[in-house]
Amino acid sequence: MSMQTIRHRQEISWLFQTALLLFVVTVVIGIANGTKIFGTLDRNVLLTHLHSGTIGWITIAAVAMALWLFGTAPSAAVRPLTLLMIVSTPLYIAAFFSGNLPARAVTGVLLLIGILGFWGWILVQAREVGWRALSAPQLAVVLSFSTLVIGSTLGVLVQVALATGVNIFGTASGVGGHAAAQIAGYLVLLAIGACEWLLRRTTGRHWVFTLQALLLFVAGLALSLGALLNLIPLLGLAQLLQIVATVIFIGRMTPAVLRAPWSTASAERHFAAAAPFLVANLALLIYVISIVVAAGGFAEGVGPPRGPLLAADHAIFVGVMSNVIFGLIRVFTGSDRSSWADHVLFWGMNIGVAAFVVVLLVGGTGLERVTAPVMGVSILLGIVISFVRLRAVTRASAPESPSE
Repeated sequence: MSMQTIRHRQEISWLFQTALLLFVVTVVIGIANGTKIFGTLDRNVLLTHLHSGTIGWITIAAVAMALWLFGTAPSAAVRPLTLLMIVSTPLYIAAFFSGNLPARAVTGVLLLIGILGFWGWILVQAREVGWRALSAPQLAVVLSFSTLVIGSTLGVLVQVALATGVNIFGTASGVGGHAAAQIAGYLVLLAIGACEWLLRRTTGRHWVFTLQALLLFVAGLALSLGALLNLIPLLGLAQLLQIVATVIFIGRMTPAVLRAPWSTASAERHFAAAAPFLVANLALLIYVISIVVAAGGFAEGVGPPRGPLLAADHAIFVGVMSNVIFGLIRVFTGSDRSSWADHVLFWGMNIGVAAFVVVLLVGGTGLERVTAPVMGVSILLGIVISFVRLRAVTRASAPESPSE
């Protein structure tokens, strides 16, 4: 697990550093939105908050995780694809901030090319390993990125439609299909892979995990297509598959969560904290789907209940993926140091997001003015210490490119 044993360590370090810098944008806007220090924020600013988190923070780090898991052989494609992701992602985020629709479409296409390129690279590497020989986290990454491609393609098509004025989707909901694929498929699969890898310490792949991963993969596809075309049977199918997969996840992860060193500053406790937040996310998604199904689908101009949906989003974005990424960075840097900052990051972020999720579910309490800055300042501190550690191991690593 040390940095020196990872072939594409320089590219992985660049990706993690880029993700940390872009996450600053997410956090600062989140604090401003929670405290209302600048009043109600513009929609473009809120979209910047969303996409700097989901793409700038999570997807950039997801690419790093994929390189880590599959990058055992030299590949000339890794460095140019990495640079494309590092350049196109901030441009896409800036386009959302500007409100310029053509810029969103153009930069979105550039980013999609990078995502497609890495997806193709992952499939090639998976074939080299052998589909039956894939480890649990490797299978999760393959399925996760396959869902990411679907969700990202729908998202970019939405931006192209807005920029050109062409009704690409007709009566279908491109936004709904895009969001469902990303949240219910891509992120969930990535999270279970990380937990198997670095919490349960799974080396191979048990058939129970394969079943769980396939259930979540099909559920993500069904939910995306169901939201896209407003097909109630597909929404119900997704709900059923998620329930079964959640039960499996709880059974597999509970022992590892209970024995995690919660009082020690370590990567393991970050992955242990991610597990219950993932259960909360899935439970909230199942609840939201049940409401939509009971209502007979998505009525025109009416979406799913806002409070539970936002709570599910923050549970997966912060409670799950931010714990996973900070844990990955700690393992990658080989840091076994413990400082007060590590404890502030862990407890401040997790208590803050747990309280924030409750506030979103209850609604209108005003406590978000407290929970948002507690969570945000803790994360900003974590960004600083993680960035410093990454810079230190980058300077200490060999100067030659591992991709050459």
